[in-house]
Amino acid sequence: MNPLPWNEEAERATLGAMIRDNRIISSIKRILKPEDFYSDRNRETCSAIYAMDDEGKPVDLTLLVAWVKGKSQKLDGDFIVGLAVEVEVPRNGFHYAKLVRNLSIRRAAIMQCMKTAEAAADPGGELAAVLDQVDKAVQDAIRRLDDSTDATMADLAARVLDEIQARQDGKPAAGAVPFGFRDLDDLTGGLGAGAFVIVAGRPSMGKSTLAFNVLHRAGQSGKRGLIQSYEMDADSIFEAILCVDAHVSLEAMRKGKLGRDLVERVVLAAGALADSNAFHIVRPKNPDVSAAIATIRDYRERKGIDFAIVDYLNLLECREARGRGFENRQSEVASISRRLKNLAADLRIPIIAVCQLNRQSEGREDRRPRLSDLRESGSIEQDADLVLLLYRDEYYNRETTAKHVCEVHVAKQRRGRTGVVRLTTLLDFCRFENYAAPPGQETPADWRDR
Repeated sequence: MNPLPWNEEAERATLGAMIRDNRIISSIKRILKPEDFYSDRNRETCSAIYAMDDEGKPVDLTLLVAWVKGKSQKLDGDFIVGLAVEVEVPRNGFHYAKLVRNLSIRRAAIMQCMKTAEAAADPGGELAAVLDQVDKAVQDAIRRLDDSTDATMADLAARVLDEIQARQDGKPAAGAVPFGFRDLDDLTGGLGAGAFVIVAGRPSMGKSTLAFNVLHRAGQSGKRGLIQSYEMDADSIFEAILCVDAHVSLEAMRKGKLGRDLVERVVLAAGALADSNAFHIVRPKNPDVSAAIATIRDYRERKGIDFAIVDYLNLLECREARGRGFENRQSEVASISRRLKNLAADLRIPIIAVCQLNRQSEGREDRRPRLSDLRESGSIEQDADLVLLLYRDEYYNRETTAKHVCEVHVAKQRRGRTGVVRLTTLLDFCRFENYAAPPGQETPADWRDR
């Protein structure tokens, strides 16, 4: 039998976060019990923290060391100090607590399955009693996974004040992920924790390429991402990101037309990407939304990803619900959109869904996209916290002066203004870059408010 699943780093990070920031103890206590810790030392430390908090005492290093001294053979001052020193961002403690809890539920499920198998193999046992035991265990696990009562007013106040202070200090809020593009981050504040983000456009606008660039740039800032692509295989995606990093032409690389210097640059870039382990690429075997959600949950728990990208939403199916019957594809997409939004909120990470727009814009004189062009379902617009619509004028107008320019229309932003930013496109190199107006041409003064 394989060893029971647990995560020493997550257990230590949870304890260290509570020691460093007592404000999160109340939140963690609601979802995590001392017995959820696998390690005896970690379990005893959690019990000590909870006991001090129950008595209204501040949980700091000095007081906690004094509390456990003489009460435990397994705990000492160096162990307690080590917990606090290892934690860089205390406010991430709730995420680690959920990971500890989920692993505890997994262990309980394994043990329950073993008991059920033993009981079911006993021909003298009552089958109804066995099934009732299984059902009770499942319902208990489901209740434990429900975090809907996490936030008290004190929790909310602490979290919001932390975000406000982070903005004042010019830092991203907890859980936020930067796009990595100056003007886009300035207008949106980046990808907010728990945000459901739509990146949409007609074919050849650069939707997937922008997603690859966000994955790469976020990785450079220390954020770990996951991309699930239903169009491209993992090798093709890695090639595209390799072009971004090495600044070489994708076509030249695929045709073997790179010079010696460029080949060396590609090799160095590939080594750097391999060492960074900043992102994960998955090509799902089937386009079922339940499988997509399970994968994102798994990578959040095991790999600690900070955001996820789904490329693209229109290819997803809801096979589980089809058996119950959808009136049309619009109803199915509405269900998919809502489930991805709920997942982002539950995991407290941004989820980007790449989406293709319908053909309505092709019939307009001004082909710039609108929210109403979101394909198949208005529920996507309703569910999204942020909607980015991409438009490249040179695709339609060869005489345009806006060569190598992509307009990113921030068409909806739940917590901010709408507007338009420009990015420079080097699609041969799979790159988006910060926009700089050509010499003698100024950026329109009202570009943010169009």
